[in-house]
Amino acid sequence: MSLARIPEPSDADLWNATARVLEAVRDAADPREHLDAGLDAVVRELGADRGFLVLGDGTVRSARGPLGALDESEREELGRRLVREACASQRRVFWDAADDDAPGSLGELGILAAIAAPVRVGPATGALYVDVREVGKSFGEAHERFVDLAAALLEPLVRDVVWVEARERELEHAREVPPVGELLASPALEPLAAQVRLALRSDLNVLILGESGSGKTLLAQAIARARSGPVVRATLGSSDDLNTITSELFGHVRGAFSGAARRRTGLVEHANGGTLILDEVLDLPPHAQQLLLDLTQFGTYRPLGDDAREPRRATLRILAATNGDLEAAMASGRFRRDLYYRLAGHVVTVPPLRERRADLPVLAEAILRRFDPARAWHLSLGVRRALTWGEHAWVGNVRELEAVVMRARARALEHAPKEAEHVLELAHFGEDLGPRPERPVRPEPPPEREETRDVVERWAALERAREALADEERSILHDALAEEDGVVSRVARRLGVPRTSLLHRIQLHDVGARARREPE
Repeated sequence: MSLARIPEPSDADLWNATARVLEAVRDAADPREHLDAGLDAVVRELGADRGFLVLGDGTVRSARGPLGALDESEREELGRRLVREACASQRRVFWDAADDDAPGSLGELGILAAIAAPVRVGPATGALYVDVREVGKSFGEAHERFVDLAAALLEPLVRDVVWVEARERELEHAREVPPVGELLASPALEPLAAQVRLALRSDLNVLILGESGSGKTLLAQAIARARSGPVVRATLGSSDDLNTITSELFGHVRGAFSGAARRRTGLVEHANGGTLILDEVLDLPPHAQQLLLDLTQFGTYRPLGDDAREPRRATLRILAATNGDLEAAMASGRFRRDLYYRLAGHVVTVPPLRERRADLPVLAEAILRRFDPARAWHLSLGVRRALTWGEHAWVGNVRELEAVVMRARARALEHAPKEAEHVLELAHFGEDLGPRPERPVRPEPPPEREETRDVVERWAALERAREALADEERSILHDALAEEDGVVSRVARRLGVPRTSLLHRIQLHDVGARARREPE
């Protein structure tokens, strides 16, 4: 089958088309409108039938046709294989029905030709995708070059929209953050509460330590909201690119890099006069740690591309959190010791859930109230006993508790969806709570020493027990690495242990190198 191509634009046509895309973006009033207006202009200039902006996780962020927004069914009719190929290869990909008769091809969607070009969104990669479906249309090489230009123009807009929506979600979540006093009301948390009260009376930065899922971010938000001023949260360790981190943290000026069509305000400027929460600060790469050190030491910063004589200034408090082993990281040179002292004005350690089991029933009911406020939920006596006295390790801490409680709620609703009062019973938890005693389990007194027992026999029994424990630990590590595709850092977060300690145990038990790897 031979298709007549859409007339290919000349270089002058390409320049004029690019200018019209920029004009459409400039005239929009909101970042979301910028994105839709820009995609509308791309579809119009190409004579395409569909245009999509797809994020790195496969989410369709904008879907437009000649008449505007596409409906829900139309949003799913795009060449996702082409999008995945563009994201993986980091280059533009072209497809034409005339050259592909393979079953399962894009032609089954009625697509005659399609182009996908990568769009970088922070550490991830999405794509600008366009296609034609009208008989007689196709694309030429000039159209492919135009899609490259359009992807570069729309890239900062996509980043802006993703950033704005992330901030909106954080603000929405922040409304649910309980006051510090309520969050730390349990007697088991009194040592932590004393540390927090001291931090609240000071302007020094705060470093919050604790296992993954123990509630560090929630505590940071509660501390931040106990004072006046804006609260901004950031996770910067997901990228090793210094320009990306600088732009996120300090913003950039127009023209700082290819595609920087307008100025971007960074997190520090947004947080000026308030609090900046930095999640997992230990993941920040060394070259970015210097930027943060300058901010904490002098209160100054420069947006990416800024060539002003004097740097900008910001007055803010930093609440940094990590679940890693900072001492080991500083000893190995992975984290700057001078930055640690700047961040550790106060050091607050959040205890893991297994060390405060008496809080579990209260936390479980608080989770139910937060996620299902329309129903009156209660825990049965058996559930309260299982939570308080059970032996479940709660490796995932509060995050794991949320998942367990919400699964039990779903099971309960299957059996009694219309009751005014809802009670979670042990049966609703399945095997999630592990061994569940019906009464408080109190530690048994240690057995009396067997003075008459031969010490050699006792030593041999101890050695056998040690070997059994070592075999079980080796098996757990092997299975955990297999389940996490061999990524050591993910296994460390899942098991709630420092990465360096986990590597030591892996080496000690000689778990095969092929079973483990570091993230690329």
